[in-house]
Amino acid sequence: MLMRRYLKLTDIPLQTLSIKNKFSKILICPDSSEGRKNLTLEQLKYFVDKYKMQDITIAVDNKKDINVKQFIFNKKNSNQFLNLVKEADIVICVDSGPLHIAMLYDKNIIGVFSSSSPLKVIDTNKKIKIIRNKKLYNILCEFKECKHPECLNFIFDEEYEYNIDKELLVIEDKCPLENNI
Repeated sequence: MLMRRYLKLTDIPLQTLSIKNKFSKILICPDSSEGRKNLTLEQLKYFVDKYKMQDITIAVDNKKDINVKQFIFNKKNSNQFLNLVKEADIVICVDSGPLHIAMLYDKNIIGVFSSSSPLKVIDTNKKIKIIRNKKLYNILCEFKECKHPECLNFIFDEEYEYNIDKELLVIEDKCPLENNI
């Protein structure tokens, strides 16, 4: 999407996913290698509670204190992880490797974004529901020294469709939420 803007090509609208509550298999990937993108345990429980009647598996690096099937990911079982993604009806994940794998397998996706902008990473030909703090709308945070990231501190009930209606503002020198932009 950013490349399309740079080349002054028309933006392709996202095919927003219409969320239904009846998915047979749900895979939740709450962790990223970049800690500020991780879901908290409370946020993870939000999704588990929302889809509690379905078959839910969470794929994590370390066991979580939550009563749901857990797949502990490591490099030795990556093929098993790929099978979990293939078998899932929907993948709920933060901006991380599993998001890109789910896009590759053309899965229904709920993508939870913190500092990174969905416009930077989303393949617009995929069906996806984007969840992101409204205060970061069309902002790309490149502030790497954030001591207390507030990016994911918002109520998920405030989900919204992410559309392009203004230029992307890139902030590199401070936290964009510091002064409630």
